Amino acid sequence: MRLKIAIILVIIGAVTTFLSRLAGTLYPRFLQNLPVLKSFGIISLLSFLAIIFFFVIFVIDFAKKEQLLLKIASILMVIGSTAIFLLFVKAVLTLFNVSPSLYFARPGLLEATVPCINSAFIVFFFIVFYKAMVAKFGFHLKLAVILVIASSFTNFILKSVVLTNYLSSGGFNWFVTLFAKYQVIIIFISSFWFLTNLYFYFTFYRELD
Repeated sequence: MRLKIAIILVIIGAVTTFLSRLAGTLYPRFLQNLPVLKSFGIISLLSFLAIIFFFVIFVIDFAKKEQLLLKIASILMVIGSTAIFLLFVKAVLTLFNVSPSLYFARPGLLEATVPCINSAFIVFFFIVFYKAMVAKFGFHLKLAVILVIASSFTNFILKSVVLTNYLSSGGFNWFVTLFAKYQVIIIFISSFWFLTNLYFYFTFYRELD
């Protein structure tokens, strides 16, 4: 089943991306090494490709025609994930001395806006997914979806703070930089988001059997 293959790819991508970002957070000197930065960037790109593939297959193979809201939520996830992927492509290209210019956008505008919108799409998707499929869920998948909604909403709040900071100050900072004084809290929130997503995909994979 194509959806199960997509889930496996997402899990692999999520694990490798999380470990690479955790290493960069705990050992900042890694981020001063250009080959390491390039490797981290490529890992992130592959991870987002896996997510895009999953939601495309989800729309085609899983969401039924009568589940219109679920299809819309899934399509929004494809759009949001693709937008994030393109942002990462732009960032990775700069590591290879290629600097694509987006003349229509203020510096930092897309980096502040797109992740916030995508995080809102994620919360919306999981809420719709829960309401559409709750009658068919086992206990573990119900729990997994509730947990991932909670972690995704927390992530949305962080991205909203980043966007608000950009709109008020005119300067863009990643939330890791913005909350540098609260590194332990950021690691905890990131770990919670990662583990809840991993738990969701693992339990969803098992439910498909």
